[in-house]
Amino acid sequence: MKAPRQPSAPRLSRRERFFLRPMRPLVAPPMRQRGRFVLVAACFLLAIVALSLVPHATAASSSKSGKKCDVTVGSWIPSSKYPQYQNDCPYITDNYNCIKNGRPDGDFQHLLWKPNGCDLTIFDPKSFAARFVGQSIAIAGDSTGQYLFQSLRCRISEHYTTEDWDPKMVGWTGQGFKVKLLGVRVILVDAPFLMEAWPDVEGESKASHLWHVQLDSINHKILEMLPNIPKLKALILVASNYYLPQPATTTVSVNNSAYSSYISNQRIYYSQGKPQSPQPTPQDALFNALKTVSAYFDKNLQLVRPFFLTMPPSHNPNLFRYADTTCGLFASPLQADAMSYAAARSDATTWTTVQRQALSNSKIKLLDVLQMSMYRADGHMAAYGPPPDASEMDCAKWCLPGVPDAWVDVFFHKIVHPFGGFGPDPLLSTSIWKKFLKKLPWPKKGWLGKGSVGKALQEKVGGNGMGLGGGSSSSGSSSSSKQTTSTVGKVASSLNRLFLKQHGG
Repeated sequence: MKAPRQPSAPRLSRRERFFLRPMRPLVAPPMRQRGRFVLVAACFLLAIVALSLVPHATAASSSKSGKKCDVTVGSWIPSSKYPQYQNDCPYITDNYNCIKNGRPDGDFQHLLWKPNGCDLTIFDPKSFAARFVGQSIAIAGDSTGQYLFQSLRCRISEHYTTEDWDPKMVGWTGQGFKVKLLGVRVILVDAPFLMEAWPDVEGESKASHLWHVQLDSINHKILEMLPNIPKLKALILVASNYYLPQPATTTVSVNNSAYSSYISNQRIYYSQGKPQSPQPTPQDALFNALKTVSAYFDKNLQLVRPFFLTMPPSHNPNLFRYADTTCGLFASPLQADAMSYAAARSDATTWTTVQRQALSNSKIKLLDVLQMSMYRADGHMAAYGPPPDASEMDCAKWCLPGVPDAWVDVFFHKIVHPFGGFGPDPLLSTSIWKKFLKKLPWPKKGWLGKGSVGKALQEKVGGNGMGLGGGSSSSGSSSSSKQTTSTVGKVASSLNRLFLKQHGG
């Protein structure tokens, strides 16, 4: 007997099969949201890498057209853009915090350096961080590097979270900080002569003490730093103060009496391990040291951009007098008619000339801050140093915030315009962001997801859920497309801000 025939499944039309298919969840799982966020972050970093090449092209074109900006000649003008941070920044040491030490006026902080015929590109933390993502900047030299280091950290910390960073080198005694998540590192190396040098008496390492200096050997701290700093991209060298002539009244005590006859200006300079005879003048010693530095760096630093900060002028009474007064009586920049007198009495002009000549044919680019700093007798610490030195009139050290922030601006300008050009920072140009982001292969509708990140970004691009370069969802919604285009320049900074917010930055 045959088994009863089982009824076959009813045939479904294509339309019925479509509506009966398993439905995806309306809310994407957490892993999917995370995947979308990773995609957004990847696109953002891709944009940063590509746009970091834009300044070179922009600067090259302006250089070829003959348009250059001489940042060394100009004047100081009042500006609401300054200062970019306040004196309560925890990274300013008391040595330079004049407001904390009781200085009553603050006008000296609200001045901007304006080159003749062009604008100086002011330091921007977001653009700076974008250019150095995952890379390092090193400052090596004497105590002047402290100004650059502290100014950079205070200005970056206004927008990003920073933390102390140690390269884990044996015998490391420098300072360093790192921008969280972005991996930007800035370090400071103490090498006052840039050359191998040691004090005659252990622990007596001030400029006024007796030093032995090897003019044909670069400081071992710098040589050890170069291969140990991850992805070093820029190096700022600073050296002048320790080459200056020292007071003749300083008592000299030499451990090895055989070298006592070589003492000149509290220094004994060596070449090939032996004291030079006759001893070079202070200017010649600096010239020879910079020649050694440039010869080494021109050959060995192929992927690192080296800079040298020229000697900031001192307005000390023994070097500079204006109507028989000192820097403490100035509340505003010097006038141009006083500059010739000031320059004639300041050693900074002579020393800067030596630095220019020594590095004239080198790959090391000068950060020439002589002229801008010569005007600023009002920018010194004067009588507002930390106790117990508060009663002394110090016209060599500078206040922070203050003039050293402009030195950082000169460095940043050289980074943005390496060929001497000028103009807006391309990384902050909305039109360039629009043009570049439209070419990226953004996903289709709904790529932003439905999580908190997606919703926030969806609002930024006008609420239509389209890719940044995708236009509107229909041909008739021109207003929505226009809104997307008008806000696309803001999305890049929003991505970065949201990324830091989501990950506790």
